[in-house]
Amino acid sequence: MILLDDIATIHSGYTYRGSLKDANSGNVQIIQMGDAWPDSIGQAWRFPWISLKKMPRHFPLRNGDLIFRARGLNNITVLLENPPGLTICNAPLMFIRMRPRQQVLPAYLQWYLNLAPTQKLIEAGATGEKIRIISSQTMRALPVPLPTMAIQQAIVDEDRQARQFLQEHIEKIEALKTKTADTLLKCAKGEAILSA
Repeated sequence: MILLDDIATIHSGYTYRGSLKDANSGNVQIIQMGDAWPDSIGQAWRFPWISLKKMPRHFPLRNGDLIFRARGLNNITVLLENPPGLTICNAPLMFIRMRPRQQVLPAYLQWYLNLAPTQKLIEAGATGEKIRIISSQTMRALPVPLPTMAIQQAIVDEDRQARQFLQEHIEKIEALKTKTADTLLKCAKGEAILSA
């Protein structure tokens, strides 16, 4: 086991003071909490545009960065792939960036951070009574198993296949539930008869 701090840097999102409700022009797109969900980062065209003259050099998000939800009940991590142009994330989101020359796949790290046992470790470091907050210090101290790149890739591939398999079955179950409900409703209205 190594620490997350050994393989990645953890940064707080940009603290934007203005209103993002009607932000639709500027030179930078900004990702908010509502955009970060398990399998994707929203739709790029929905990100608000803001105008920034200066920002720290590390702020523009890069392909392979991980977006971490540091506040609230759901502390998931999302992999950012091919962000459009200049894109940043808004606090309380954090972003996790692989350190140069470290042998770690961003998709593997995302998988590990979203595992239930890892989520429990993260939750144990939460502060705040009404709103749970995960600090960057808690994340830096998180232990991470680091197998070879080949094993990391195998884990990512297997996880992707398992989630696809599960999604396909969920869709079939939902379709069956809808079909059954429709049939039973027709029976209730006298439009169909239940077969024995």
